[in-house]
Amino acid sequence: MKRDELEAQAEAALELQRRYAEEKLLFYTPCSDKHFAFHKSQKPVRAIFGGNRSGKTFAGLMELLFHACLKKHPYTGKPNPRKGHYRIFTTKFSIAEELIIPLLQEWVPKKWYRGGSWREAYDYKYHILYGADGTIIDIFTYDQDVAATESVTLDGCWMDEEAPERMYSSTVSRLMSAQGFLILTVTPLYSMSWALKIWRNGQTPTVDVFKLSIHDNKYLPKDYVNSMIEQWTESERDAREHGDFLEFKGLVYKELDDHIHYLKDWKEPDYFCAVVFALDPHPRKPSVGVWAMLTQAETLIVFDEIEVAGTAKEIVRAIKEREAQHKYPTQMRLIDPAADKQISGIGQQLTTLGELENAGMGFTLADNSAAGYEVVREYLSYAKDKPISAFNHPRLYFTDRNPKTWQYMKELLWDDYRFGTDMKDPKEKVKDYHKDFPDCVRYIVANRPTVGQDNIEPVDLSVQVNY
Repeated sequence: MKRDELEAQAEAALELQRRYAEEKLLFYTPCSDKHFAFHKSQKPVRAIFGGNRSGKTFAGLMELLFHACLKKHPYTGKPNPRKGHYRIFTTKFSIAEELIIPLLQEWVPKKWYRGGSWREAYDYKYHILYGADGTIIDIFTYDQDVAATESVTLDGCWMDEEAPERMYSSTVSRLMSAQGFLILTVTPLYSMSWALKIWRNGQTPTVDVFKLSIHDNKYLPKDYVNSMIEQWTESERDAREHGDFLEFKGLVYKELDDHIHYLKDWKEPDYFCAVVFALDPHPRKPSVGVWAMLTQAETLIVFDEIEVAGTAKEIVRAIKEREAQHKYPTQMRLIDPAADKQISGIGQQLTTLGELENAGMGFTLADNSAAGYEVVREYLSYAKDKPISAFNHPRLYFTDRNPKTWQYMKELLWDDYRFGTDMKDPKEKVKDYHKDFPDCVRYIVANRPTVGQDNIEPVDLSVQVNY
């Protein structure tokens, strides 16, 4: 080979090295087909639930930079807005300093910086990175005041790990006017709450959900992966290796099945049925209530729900208005026993129960013991190894008219679940997260209503369910 050809090759190699150092973002290659599909998604919300070292955090950052630093997205071909405003959320600033900022310094193209360098472009006081074209990337943490995040319109946001729900909702509203995107990258270990809803709902017209495993990262040597897996406790392995929700191990009602306990497109029968109502009143937040009808076979169908704020008179009025829409009269009303202890106000002696009675609605105190959880599980159970029939079916169903009750029943978690080597003994305390509707269901079921009990009349209660 001639000398000039060798020199040309050497210069080309040097130029490639220079371009790689200056514009490394253009050389990024996804770890797997799943990562590639994530980058091609154009839905407003794109959530990755992934195990450790699955490449989820890296993919989230790269996706944000594709929009913020390039004129056109390399995988969708769509042009990016000029002078965009993008945001990164992380759990705390120590994570930003140890992980996020070094990655930004490594992957943001050098020519993108305002002033031509990181030193000129990054404001360490306010944690804002400025681009030469006017684009902004700022960094926030979940322990900051939500109000501090609500002042601007955003074109895109990346939230690493689960954010407080209010901060998530606030960020979504910041994206609406610019029709921006939101990226979630979560390792589903502990204390998951609202993110379970995204996981359960899966793919929707506005949300793409991706599940990544450590095995999806092709850049990790197999020996290294195996050694990592061996270090994780058995209790955490599903989450760290495969990205499965660890919280599912702590679900209170694991028996719930969309295909069995949920009656889609349910219609009220034309004949008379008995109805039981349970109320969980709250003096400082909306009170919630649930209605269930009782069949002749003593099967309960939860068919309506209510959430109402206001005075006792307003609550009673709302309940009566809803019941006027039902075909069947409510024959029993149960209430959280705490209502007989809650004092209505400073200097007052009237309890919440007393106020409701004065407003024209009486209640029976419900059983609020922990034993009620087992009664609910009993009503949900059936022989899974046999076909559903008139002789083998659950005794508790839910309809599509009570979406919140159904959702929160499926997401109810033990609060102090043991995430150590022993994970088989949950403490009998439930996480106080949207538990009001499930509490109402528990009050009704724990009462074990039967035809002829108390003021429930022995009438024809035959109700069709999916046998």
